[in-house]
Amino acid sequence: MVLHREIGKAENRIRKDDPTLHLRACVLSVTPAARIDGGLRSASHWKRDGVYFLDEPDWLRQVIEHALAPAPRAA
Repeated sequence: MVLHREIGKAENRIRKDDPTLHLRACVLSVTPAARIDGGLRSASHWKRDGVYFLDEPDWLRQVIEHALAPAPRAA
């Protein structure tokens, strides 16, 4: 998944002017994780890339936790 990397690049550019800014992005999938790429990647693997699955009963909680998580420390 490229979205989470591109958001990070945009955040790094913008933070030069506003170091307090933190960006988050996620993808909501109507396709269950097991049906994507033949199930080679687990749902937890996809979530590390910001992909959440609408067939999971707690998807909204997961997305909110993702949005409110502490920002990663700059390298």
